[in-house]
Amino acid sequence: MTTGLKIAFVVFAALIVIFFLIFFGILPGRREPPPPSVTIEFWGTGDTRNLWSNIISSYKEANTHIAIQYKEIDEETYEEYLVNRLAENQGPDIFVLKNSWIEKHKDKISTLPETPLNFFPKDFRRIFVDVTADDLITSKSNILGLPLYVDTPALFYNKDIFNSRGIAVPPKTWDDVVEASKTLTELTPVGDIIRGGFAFGSAINIEHLLEILSSLIFQSGDKITDGSEIDLDSPAEQALSFYTSFADPTKSHYSWNIRMKNSQDALADGTAAMAIGLASDIDRIKAKNPHLNLGVSAFPQQKNAGTPVVYGTYYFPTVSKSSQAPEEAWRFLLYASSQGPAQSYIGAGSRAPARRDLIQQGTLSPELEVFYSQALIAKSWRIPDEKIAERLIRDMVETVILKTATASKALSNFRQKLQIIMVR
Repeated sequence: MTTGLKIAFVVFAALIVIFFLIFFGILPGRREPPPPSVTIEFWGTGDTRNLWSNIISSYKEANTHIAIQYKEIDEETYEEYLVNRLAENQGPDIFVLKNSWIEKHKDKISTLPETPLNFFPKDFRRIFVDVTADDLITSKSNILGLPLYVDTPALFYNKDIFNSRGIAVPPKTWDDVVEASKTLTELTPVGDIIRGGFAFGSAINIEHLLEILSSLIFQSGDKITDGSEIDLDSPAEQALSFYTSFADPTKSHYSWNIRMKNSQDALADGTAAMAIGLASDIDRIKAKNPHLNLGVSAFPQQKNAGTPVVYGTYYFPTVSKSSQAPEEAWRFLLYASSQGPAQSYIGAGSRAPARRDLIQQGTLSPELEVFYSQALIAKSWRIPDEKIAERLIRDMVETVILKTATASKALSNFRQKLQIIMVR
């Protein structure tokens, strides 16, 4: 073999070796093909677009093959619109659900795949507050969604009215509420309400009636539902009687009736000294009256109660069963609910986080501090259909305050009707 041939052979052999080294990734040079482009459609409600925009933008920077199209839908029409589009196979990859809609719509969800995403129920329970784990982890240990916030009812009060009546601190227990309501309520000589001490006790003009009655019943010791069974007994009857007593003119703490305006409108214009609201109501109430000296205190508890409790409500994002990219959609939601993005979400609105580590960090807002604490004690119940349940609760309250049924009979009727929709 000539010298030239030897050189050519060595060069050829070297090229083959280099090719294999590059092919198997030992040497740099081989580029992985880019992942296929994926478009994820995301529908939300109850949020302004800016709550999600930063999270979506930062995710796309690290995942350039992902396009996420966010669509905001009016809260009044959202549920019906979503259900209709899903039925037509024209729904999104990701949509938000309210925790009180889970029973009604869980069949539309593609649950989180534990592998290859490596996220398990034990991780969920460690990271998020209990109410979300109870709601979103099924009996078969499937994860239905990933929460970013939890809202709870709290006591809203007019500080100026409190100050003028010499009440230095807001009531903490229901006994305190009764006494404060007596002090704050103003009546005409014939018993008409000039100013209600507490917008509480009626149905049609009270916002968040479901959240209020649920909280009171939880505090009584009943669960409302226990699996597929109804748990509403004499403690729940006492809770109902106590609630409606504020709309009973024969009671010394009478402070409200069905002729009064909406509870939060009344708080805003000073015709109510106290009302129940959610964290998400704060900005709306302040917009009604920018001069309102608004105070926020914890939802009152029973005197000497061992464990405080309040109802928890929230929207959570989940993945549609009809999504063509469920794994990519869940990867985005895992990112969105991680600490940094979740903090960005909470910082953009009046919310208490669902993540325990963010609750532990606390908030600089004195108004939101209550909601941070209450997220840890929140509970919910299995609501088969929120709209029907709200109507049944409203009817139960109205029959009591109109004296067409006793609290015992009204609760019995509610229990029977709730059982019917539970088994549908």
